[in-house]
Amino acid sequence: MSADLRPGSEALESPKPVTGASEVASHWTAIGSAIGQTQAAQKSSVPAESWTGAAADAASAEIQTLGGKLSDLSGKFATPASALTTWEARNSQGIKTVEGLQTQWDEAIAAYKKTIAEIDARVAADKKYNPASDRQAAESTLASAQAPLKKSYDDEIHQLSDAADKAASQIKETSDGTISPEAVKGGRAAVGAELFADDMPIADGAAEWDYARTKAPQLRDDLEKAANSDKPLTEAEVKKLQEKWGDKLKNPYWVQALADSYREKHGKDANFSDMLNRLTVNAAGSSNLPSGEGETRNSFVNSIGNAMVLATGGSDASDHGRATSAEYAQVKAGLLGRDGKTTIEQIEHANIESFKSTGDKVYERQQGDSSMDGYQIFTQATGFAGVKNPDLTFGKEVYEGGAGSLAGKIVEYDQKHPSMNAMNPGAGVDLASIVHSTDADDKAWKLSHDPLQSLFQLSDTPDSIANGSAPSVLQNAEGTRLMHLRDFLNSNTSFDVDLPEGRKDGKITFARYLAGNRHADDVDLLGNVDGGEALGDMLNDASNPKTADVPEPPASDETAHKIWENDRLTRAAIAANTMAGYQDGLDYSHSAILSDPDHVKGEDVFGHKNPALRSWMGSIIEPYVYDLASEMHSSTDSGMNAGAGPDVYDSVKMKFGRPLIDRFKQPGGLLQDLAFDRPKVTDDGGTPDYLLDDKYEGGRKPALQVVQTAAYRGYMGDVAEALKDTNYASRTSGVQGATNRWTELIQETFDAKADKNTAIGKALDDSHRKARKIVEFIVDQSAGYAGKQVPVAGPLVTAGIKSAAGAGLDWALSTNNEMKGWESHYDANLASNQLMQRGLVRAMYDSDQWTEHAGTVDASPGTQAYADKRLPKLNPDGTRRAFWSLDPSERDQVRNYFTGKDSDFRALLDDQYNAQQNSQSDGREEKPSSGGH
Repeated sequence: MSADLRPGSEALESPKPVTGASEVASHWTAIGSAIGQTQAAQKSSVPAESWTGAAADAASAEIQTLGGKLSDLSGKFATPASALTTWEARNSQGIKTVEGLQTQWDEAIAAYKKTIAEIDARVAADKKYNPASDRQAAESTLASAQAPLKKSYDDEIHQLSDAADKAASQIKETSDGTISPEAVKGGRAAVGAELFADDMPIADGAAEWDYARTKAPQLRDDLEKAANSDKPLTEAEVKKLQEKWGDKLKNPYWVQALADSYREKHGKDANFSDMLNRLTVNAAGSSNLPSGEGETRNSFVNSIGNAMVLATGGSDASDHGRATSAEYAQVKAGLLGRDGKTTIEQIEHANIESFKSTGDKVYERQQGDSSMDGYQIFTQATGFAGVKNPDLTFGKEVYEGGAGSLAGKIVEYDQKHPSMNAMNPGAGVDLASIVHSTDADDKAWKLSHDPLQSLFQLSDTPDSIANGSAPSVLQNAEGTRLMHLRDFLNSNTSFDVDLPEGRKDGKITFARYLAGNRHADDVDLLGNVDGGEALGDMLNDASNPKTADVPEPPASDETAHKIWENDRLTRAAIAANTMAGYQDGLDYSHSAILSDPDHVKGEDVFGHKNPALRSWMGSIIEPYVYDLASEMHSSTDSGMNAGAGPDVYDSVKMKFGRPLIDRFKQPGGLLQDLAFDRPKVTDDGGTPDYLLDDKYEGGRKPALQVVQTAAYRGYMGDVAEALKDTNYASRTSGVQGATNRWTELIQETFDAKADKNTAIGKALDDSHRKARKIVEFIVDQSAGYAGKQVPVAGPLVTAGIKSAAGAGLDWALSTNNEMKGWESHYDANLASNQLMQRGLVRAMYDSDQWTEHAGTVDASPGTQAYADKRLPKLNPDGTRRAFWSLDPSERDQVRNYFTGKDSDFRALLDDQYNAQQNSQSDGREEKPSSGGH
């Protein structure tokens, strides 16, 4: 390097001192110490109630959690404080080192300048003296002296830089490990939200709410500007809004903060839903879009739909929304709006009232697109969001108020505007839609056009909650929502319904209306756009008696408490009204010229258009099959009424008028229609002859099989329980009661299958279609059930059932199909009788009540009376062999003994046979007047 004559302070610039570093480090240490000395941190491992006196309060647990967090946080300050102190010391040392180098630098320059002065003096004294070489030597000497000083300086500066980086890294690492930079940028509320996290839901929820309220005005202003635009938003504008706010519109804190902020700006009566409706219309744009633009717009409409759902107090139980919804459900009762007075519940209530107030308001769109009502926009946006995210649900207040509820108003709107039904071929869904048809959204697009699809889709229990994987707070919230949904479904419509012949017109329950009376008098409108899948799912969830009871509401909430008291009764009433409504749907008569609009190849048009709802009917009826059997056996009520009432042992039961029960059994009745549910088998379990382990398309077994299986399970369970009675008289009465209760229903399930043959046979005759085999699998189902599904009945012989029915059912239908169908009744009756007899024999064999002569003689296995008879040998230890191990001849021995003159079981088997014979005269197709063999 060349010589440098700059002073050392300039050439070797000294590092600046770290002013205040020691004070900051001391402050950090003091903060950490102070946090560590808090009561929460000191007693983080002590049960909260020991020092708060609030053992049952959820906040107590959080105080204990907070103690752990504070204890951990207090330790976080030590590392950055130490790093800062170490860096300050190293920097001070570096300053001293550089100052020493500067001194040496200046001394070298001073020596250089002295040498130069001497050279100059000699030049002046000696004219012959040439100073060039000496000057050069002096500069070289200076440069040689400065070079190591510069290197030492550079090394020291690099070391100081490394020390600074190390300190900064330690401080940043500790900081980022505690609070993310993004949260720091978000301010105090965002830091609190991240610090408290999921394990402190109350504190975290409060921080989330505080943060959302802080930012809500920005969200409000952006959305309001877009909603107030006098023309549709451009694709770029929609994309920008989605990127900036889309995730926030799927967060319940942000949605309620948005609504609260909107009313703060425009007054407490400001119409929040009107802004959302206008925003949705502008975001959707025209129905005629350039290719690819629909996806962008649908994405934001989906976010708006999510916001509408959450605005009602709804929840999102999906993987990405479950934790936030659970936390929100836990803390929302304690959160207040920006005025410090308005509760979240009041905000939700105002939102729902807002949606109702704009339901009938007309929203104009750009030329060429149909105007849309508020309810159309709401149901399409929320329905679209619900299809895209099946784990979304409405809030409970959507259903509160019966016909006056938001749910009731949506149903009323649909009833008044049948032309908007998506089933209507002329509905013009393209022109009256805020959802665009795209490859990714085609299904959601179709389903969103049904005004009631959003109600159905957003009212069933999400799978993540149904399977028990969701947090308990969401489980409880869902239970409460279902309770209010049930109360709504069991309340009456605001409008009169023109029911089919034989019923009294008037207001009916929503469950009955939705199940079969919605637009059912118009063959072009009846049905559901998804075949009744979402409707059936909702009705099944609402009626299911196996769903856990809801925690008792406080007595101060009289309305909720009354609903809670009647909840079990309401479930049964919904199931009964669903069955009645489905029968109503089957009984509507439609007229047309030169055609039979009521049937499609013998299948009722209502069931044909609602195949998924028909499939769900098996699941809905199954838990109540005991009630159905009892009512079928003993109902004396008049009319076509359905409902529920109290039963013995504080239980409840479905109730039906006798004419309605009879209608279930008759041609065109519920049981016959269920036989048309024939889902495709997706997996036979490797056992093609055993149908009850089959997996079916849609996930549900054939509806009639489900009912039949439940009936046999109930029958065999009742018989087995009755046979435990050691008293002959009461035991006999108990078995007879079970036989009387179940025989007619079981018989009717076989009749339903046989009647199905008649209906299909007639349709095939009428259309001259080729024959097909349709019934063999039905018989296999019943046989398979008897073999493996009834715990007390055990394996019955499939071949035995087939021998009774198979020959008459394995046919090729031709032009006399109707007669063939009628003839199968005999085989069906024989099959059901044999099955019930075989099941009864099995239950008797497993019982310990082998008695003779009215209970006076014990002939149980192991007794001398047993040994004296021609009966199967016992196990070596003298115990009875398992029934499945008996060969056919041994089973015949058992049956012959039970039906012989000595056994007390004979009377029970005779009673069953007589009961079955008596049931054969009801509910079946008359013998055709034409046809033959």
